[in-house]
Amino acid sequence: MPTIDVSPKRNLNGYIVSVSEVAFIETILSAYEAYTVNHITPIQGNANRYMRRKEVETHGSLFGNFSTGPNGETLCTINFVSADTSAVQGQGGVEPNLECMDMKHSFVQECWPYYKRVGSFHTHPYSTDERNDVTIDGLYDLSHDDREYIRINSRKLSGFGNYIEIVVAVTEYINKLNRVAVQACSNTVRYDYGKFRFWMSAYCCFEENGTLRATDLKDTSVHLVCPAALGQTMIF
Repeated sequence: MPTIDVSPKRNLNGYIVSVSEVAFIETILSAYEAYTVNHITPIQGNANRYMRRKEVETHGSLFGNFSTGPNGETLCTINFVSADTSAVQGQGGVEPNLECMDMKHSFVQECWPYYKRVGSFHTHPYSTDERNDVTIDGLYDLSHDDREYIRINSRKLSGFGNYIEIVVAVTEYINKLNRVAVQACSNTVRYDYGKFRFWMSAYCCFEENGTLRATDLKDTSVHLVCPAALGQTMIF
């Protein structure tokens, strides 16, 4: 089992994840494109054959800063997002390229040193038939495989210090939805556009027993703030 080099312990004062307008738009558009546009993806079990598919997962890097909130919370501000075009996309998962994490982090730190890589985002696409299951079964949560990925890659991910994982679940309804955005729970914002519904959820990683672990679904110690969706403001 890999042990981590940097050990961000769980902050008992909680976490605030603030997503800028630019970062929110970039993340939602990446999820929307991956869901609605055909992508060339490898056929499982045959690396030499490919097919065109919609509703694939996508992956990206989050850039911003960490600071301390007024009550001792860990405050993560996500300023912008970079979709990882090197990730291998599929309908049942996405495989990010770990090398691109270091590459992008170094590039940004040298050119814009006031930003750093603060985490990743990836999407969970669900078919129209699964639309009700997303809410009922909490499918905007990190999957078991997502949590295993974080644990197995603890050494790499912890090298960035504190680490955030954003999940964007997306599904398509039969009829057009009203254009609304709501705080579905403390760490999740729901956003509707046309026939599409998006759930953006924030998970904060911390050291536990020598590896990284992410917070749970609907963890009330994690508060996601998305002014672009909800018009929220933070006053400290």
